Amino acid sequence: MPVRRRNTGANSRHVSPAVSNTVMSACAGEQVPYDRHFRAPRVRPYSTKSAPPPIPFAAGCVYPPVMQESDITTALDAIDHVLATARSIRRNLDFHRPIDLDELASCIDIATQAPTGAAGENWRFVVVTDASTKASLAALYGAVLDEFSQLRGVTIKSTQRALVNRLHEIPAMVLVCATTPPPGLEIGQQVGYYGSLLPAAWSLMLALRARHIGATWTSLLSARQAEVRAILRMPEDSAHLVMLPIGYMKGARLRRADRLPAAAVTYLDSWGTMLPDGGRETGSDQ
Repeated sequence: MPVRRRNTGANSRHVSPAVSNTVMSACAGEQVPYDRHFRAPRVRPYSTKSAPPPIPFAAGCVYPPVMQESDITTALDAIDHVLATARSIRRNLDFHRPIDLDELASCIDIATQAPTGAAGENWRFVVVTDASTKASLAALYGAVLDEFSQLRGVTIKSTQRALVNRLHEIPAMVLVCATTPPPGLEIGQQVGYYGSLLPAAWSLMLALRARHIGATWTSLLSARQAEVRAILRMPEDSAHLVMLPIGYMKGARLRRADRLPAAAVTYLDSWGTMLPDGGRETGSDQ
């Protein structure tokens, strides 16, 4: 997949997309389409004197220059906004606008900066835009959802049903996969395996959200490993973990969720010992 070359010359005004034009654009108003030319206020342009030399990666591409700590502090509110408002988007999507694959590749570049353990970079990302392949995955997802509903005795939410009904129309699906199968049942092995893969999937969802691309975290297809491998022609020893149906947001208004504050879920030094003075009395959502 081609990736745009970043302009990192002496006169470049390009800064890290994770905290400048990408993140700040998410705070400019959810009704405004992503503007790749937007420049975050008060972020100093880099020069060859202030930034380290670019590190080569992929074919003919270079990493964007690293931001200084002062620049990150300037964009802190925007970063917090993206982290606190990354919600699953199932309805308010533009089903007719194709995903910019260069933009998606930039998101994956950010995702692969996530922490990883001894397994190394064993993540792989399968981007599905082919109509027939999407239809096959959508039908399989719907079947698993119905089975899950009957098994657990739960009612499928209207938003979930809305996604299933149009899943085959989604502009793209991104499946986060692993090059190795899951380990045994020992908890340490499980934590090491999934802890080296799922952070990349979450980083990808955040990078997408910052670019006004909505996504929904889904894992039901992981229950049908053989079928997914067959549809995507994956190797026998590979595994699929998360599927993100994605599309540009259209009319979505993302807000903080109603969650317990830090004072209610945080202990100090030992289990059950609350933070002094109850932590932040107002909670995280006030």
